[in-house]
Order: sequence, then C-alpha cells, then structure tokens
Amino acid sequence: SEFLMATIVERLAEFAVGLEDKDIPTTVRERVRLQVVHIAGLIDQAPEGGPWVGMRKLASKRGAAALKGGGTTSAAAAAGIHAAMAAGTDRLDHLLGGSPGVGAVCAGFATAKGQSLGSLLTAIAVGNEVGGRIGAALLFGSSHGGCAGWVPRVAAAATAGRLLGLSAQQMGHALSMAIVSAGPIPRAVLAGEGRAHAFGAATTGGVTDARLAASGVTGQLDVLEAAGGLLEAESWIPLPHAFSGLGNAW
Repeated sequence: SEFLMATIVERLAEFAVGLEDKDIPTTVRERVRLQVVHIAGLIDQAPEGGPWVGMRKLASKRGAAALKGGGTTSAAAAAGIHAAMAAGTDRLDHLLGGSPGVGAVCAGFATAKGQSLGSLLTAIAVGNEVGGRIGAALLFGSSHGGCAGWVPRVAAAATAGRLLGLSAQQMGHALSMAIVSAGPIPRAVLAGEGRAHAFGAATTGGVTDARLAASGVTGQLDVLEAAGGLLEAESWIPLPHAFSGLGNAW
C-alpha cells in the first residue's frame, strides 16, 4: 500500500537505487555495452571546433573526472563537455520518446571513478530506463522525441545518483530537480548548431542535480502527476502507463 501511495518520481527512485546487476537481462546489458561504445565513438570523432571548446576553457582545471584529449575537471563539467561532443554529429541513440544515452553514458563516464565496469553498466541502464520513460510518457506532446530536454537531464541525474550511492529519498529529489530544471529543446535548435550545447547543458545539470540531492537539497516529488505538473503541461494525452513494468519491461 505504501508503494501505491508513492509518487511516480518516488517509484522511479526506488527502482533506480534498488536494481541489482543480476536483474538486468543479458540482452539489455549487451545493448548498454553497445551504447557505451557508440557514445564513446561519437566523442572520439567530434570535430575540433564546437561549443565544447569554450566549455572546456571555462571549466575548472581541477577535478577527478578525466577529459578526452587530456586534463581533468569536475564531474559535472566533464559530463557536459563530452555530451556536447557526442551530440555535435547528430548521431545519438534514440529510445521511444527521447535520447537518454548521451546523458546516461556521459554522466557515467564522469562519476564512475573507482567503480567496476558492472556498476557503470548498471548505472547507465538505470539512466536509460528512468529517462526513457519520461520521454515515452510525453510521446503525445509538442516536445516529444529529441525535443524532450527532460530526457537527457533525468538520465544523467539517475546514472550519476546511482554511482554516487544516493538513497532512494535522495534519488527522488535528484530526479525531481532534473525534471523541474529541464525543458523542451526547440526543433530548430535540435537540427542546428545549438544541439550540442543543449545536450551538454542538460547533462551537466543532471550530474549537478544528483550532487545537490546528495548535499540535502530537496525537490517537488509529485512534479510529474500533480495538477499542472509535467505530464499535464507538456502532453496532450499523457501516458502514465510508461512508468509501469519497472524491472520487467525494458
């Protein structure tokens, strides 16, 4: 009964922190591995010029997260820089309702120091599941698909939160802050030069949301289903069923 009374965000958070490596089907884990290779390849093939150049100049030169090409910076900055590089070529992976992979993988790269490969893959799977379901629930809206800027930010928050060891309560607040702080990406931006910055900023924000939650900052846990919440505001026909089947439907 307590689970039934929980908000959608709280149910997503419980799944995000409770998922065990052994619960992930082999086919899903293999897709996550391929996703990691794909995003890493996009980062490696990013052209020399792009918004990530300026992002790197402004980023702190001190931090635990390694940058492609050498150097280190903060986890949030590294996640955003690499996400911008990956998004620059417009070849991101796409799940029903959005592109969670760039947020999940780049946040994972930035926050996985000292973690095992298995832990990283599980955290990325969590980001895909949570972020992807946000996008699927908004499928019948004006900002569906790649325009759903909530997807990469929530995916990044979920993956980073998992690797940072957030509790279910903290994870819920991280996800709610990511939802509140994100927004739609205009189609003109998605098809143009602004795409890299949009995905980079969303991913940086998601990692920051996870760290804020770890520090005790709280968000609005009913932000999805509340009157005037995200589902009502951003979808003509909300699909709350997208949040069912956690751990069974992938």
